Amino acid sequence: MKKTSFGASIGIRTKACNLVKLVFVTASVLSLPCLADENIVLPVPTSSPSPEIPQETIKVPEPEEPTLPINAKKYNAKIIKRSKSTRVFLIETSEKSTLGRILLLKKNTEPVMAFRVLKLYDDKNQIAAKRVKTYEGHELLENEKIDPTESYTAIEKISDITPPPPPTAEDKQDLKDLEKTEDQKTKEPAIEGEKEDGAKESLKDENEEEKTEEKSKTSDSPDLSDDEDRWLTLTAEEVFPIDPNPFGFSVELSYIRVVDPNGNAYYPSGGGLRLSLRLFQLIFLKKSLLQDSLSLEAGAFLIKILNFNNGNNVYTMAPFLGTLRYTVLTSENFGFFFYGGLLKSVVLSSINPDNNLVASFESFQPAGGAGMIFRIGPNWEARFDLGIDMIGAGIMLRF
Repeated sequence: MKKTSFGASIGIRTKACNLVKLVFVTASVLSLPCLADENIVLPVPTSSPSPEIPQETIKVPEPEEPTLPINAKKYNAKIIKRSKSTRVFLIETSEKSTLGRILLLKKNTEPVMAFRVLKLYDDKNQIAAKRVKTYEGHELLENEKIDPTESYTAIEKISDITPPPPPTAEDKQDLKDLEKTEDQKTKEPAIEGEKEDGAKESLKDENEEEKTEEKSKTSDSPDLSDDEDRWLTLTAEEVFPIDPNPFGFSVELSYIRVVDPNGNAYYPSGGGLRLSLRLFQLIFLKKSLLQDSLSLEAGAFLIKILNFNNGNNVYTMAPFLGTLRYTVLTSENFGFFFYGGLLKSVVLSSINPDNNLVASFESFQPAGGAGMIFRIGPNWEARFDLGIDMIGAGIMLRF
């Protein structure tokens, strides 16, 4: 009996303790809104600030993306025509291409399309190439009429890491379509039934071509390897020189400065030749359509002076000109330049000469001025000079 009463008393005490705890917790929860209303701020225990531990920031080096060496050659190209599916193009090139290589066409330094060479027509300097990439803003070449006289810059990848994929059945069909002559295209079936069958087949072919075109557009580069895709990206973003030719040869007509012993300047007419050599390119301006260069120029002219200062005399002279020319090209068709240097004339022959006048003619004179360049044809430019040494115009060949 004692054990039972003792156990019962322990149970009663336990229940009582639990009840007291429940009442205490309930009262605490109910008192929280009151504390909030009275804006009572509970003290927050403070402790002495722990000393800051210096932490060394470890910079993880970002993995460098390996740059691919661009081993390529550049030449001119024209798009002659395309297949019905707009997947294969007939391209005329100024240099011989190689089967299977990647070809990037650019217009005014902007990428237009990328192709893979499928077939060579060496007798016509033409190639059949499959479109593997179309760049933004040039999608019209797939649908609009092609101008076979429009010229492009072709950049051909020379080395390939992986062999090119073989032509697919669609490629072979496009090649057949591309190689059709105009006579074959104009031929029509003689029988009405054949015409209807031909119309049905052509409609079926058009539907299949539309599906193929949509499929090719979604994939955009169906047979490009990662290396080729990266090469195209690097080549498209590369800033190529507007004028790749380092030499220039000019034929000019000009008025060249001569000075008498009193310092008076005269400009007799003459003509001559000038040779230029580009020393530096893309110095300060390195944009696709805004580039600069520095060239060294040397010129030799021939002038003849009759009855100078109303005297009965004749002087035949050869002025030699040496200058540095800083050129800014704003496009393939226009540029302006500034130049500076020295002018030195040599009297080749004379009749009734004046020694003082000859010495003055043969003295060194400063040369400096500005000019403009206009493109008038492939590698041909018109040049105009206006300076203290001469006023002239001529034609310049770039090579």
